[in-house]
Amino acid sequence: MIIINNAPQSLVFQSPKVRVLQQDDNIYVNPAWNLGVESAHHDLLLLSNDDIDFSEGMLEWAHHVLTLPFVGIVGPAEKALNSGRTGMLWFTPARVRTTGYGVWMAMRKASYVHVPDDLLIWGGDDWLFYRQDWRLNLHLHGGRITTKMSETVNSEERFMGLAAEDHRRYLENHSQIERNYRRYHPIYWLLNRTTKIHRPSG
Repeated sequence: MIIINNAPQSLVFQSPKVRVLQQDDNIYVNPAWNLGVESAHHDLLLLSNDDIDFSEGMLEWAHHVLTLPFVGIVGPAEKALNSGRTGMLWFTPARVRTTGYGVWMAMRKASYVHVPDDLLIWGGDDWLFYRQDWRLNLHLHGGRITTKMSETVNSEERFMGLAAEDHRRYLENHSQIERNYRRYHPIYWLLNRTTKIHRPSG
C-alpha cells in the first residue's frame, strides 16, 4: 500500500507493506495519483480515497476481471455509491464514467495514463477513463462504497476555485478525448450496457 500524505502531520505505520510518501505541501489529488503510480511496483493498482469504506469482495472481483486483457478500468456503478444495498457482484460495460470513479478505481499499471500537470483536483478520473483507447471499462454492481463526496473540495473556497479552474482547463485542453472515445472506441460499439460478465464458478 502506498499512501500519499498531503497533510503536514507525519504518518507512521509499522507494517512493511505500507509506504508513506510524505509531501511538504499539498500536491492535490491528480499529482498524488501520478506519484503513487510511478512509485508502485505491482502490475495491478487500486486508486482509492482515504475516507471510504467498501464492500467485501469488490477488490477480489476487480482483481479477477483485470486478468482479462481487454479490460481497462473497473469502477463502481452509480448505485454503488452510498447505497444501502449489497448483493451479488457483477459487471457491465461502461459507456460513461460514474461519480464513484473519483474515489475508487482499479486497473493495470499499464493502463494508467499520466494525468496532465495542469489538472490538480478535477478531471483526473475522466482523463483516465476516456484514455483507454481500445480497452473496455467496466462498472461494478452489487457492492457498496460509503464516502462523503467532495468533502475536501467543498471545505475551503480555495479548493473550490482550483476545481473550477481545472474544469475550465479540461474543457479547453482535454475534452476531445471524450468525443474520440465515443466516436472511435471499438468495444464501445460492440457491447451494450446490459451485457453482464459473471465470474465463472469454481
